[in-house]
Amino acid sequence: ARIPSTTLGPVAGMLRSGFNCPKTSSLGRLFDAAAFLAGICDANDVEGKAPILLQQAAESSVGPPYSYQLRPPTESGENAHSETADKDPSALAMNMDDGLLEMCDDVARGVSASVVAARFHRTVSNMLADAAIQASEHYNCKEVALTGGCFLNSIMTRQVTERLFAHGIDKVYKHEKLSPGDASLSLGQACVAASRIEGAN
Repeated sequence: ARIPSTTLGPVAGMLRSGFNCPKTSSLGRLFDAAAFLAGICDANDVEGKAPILLQQAAESSVGPPYSYQLRPPTESGENAHSETADKDPSALAMNMDDGLLEMCDDVARGVSASVVAARFHRTVSNMLADAAIQASEHYNCKEVALTGGCFLNSIMTRQVTERLFAHGIDKVYKHEKLSPGDASLSLGQACVAASRIEGAN
């Protein structure tokens, strides 16, 4: 109801045909979808707007997680990740399809956006933490590093850290001086380039 039919029609056609609809594993797109479904943000006018508003909404509420699944990529039917599975036997495909349907049910029942946002955050936090816990058990490693733009989100960082410690992880590394987001990628690339140039000389 919030989106004009002149927009919905072409988008529905794109989805049916798969035209200009590349698959992505980006957690940011999941946050965008959740913010839209909860009625919090219909469009990212500026970078990160939807995830930021979703986090702000979640800060005033709590709620149990929605459903999620962790499976080996080959079992999940995600062929794009089969190469990863071959290289890393601990690789897992994280799936929240059922959880998104549960979120839609909440919205349809009139559950507040803040509760929906809080439940979504708890879901993603548990899903990421559980994947890290399974990997740590596979490699017998009790140290986990949290990085990536999603860890600019203070709620998620806190919840993931708490769950990791509760399940026997001894050390959780987090960014202190540099951003966990894309900004640090360019710095890392510069460091690699500088090292190679120095080695060549």
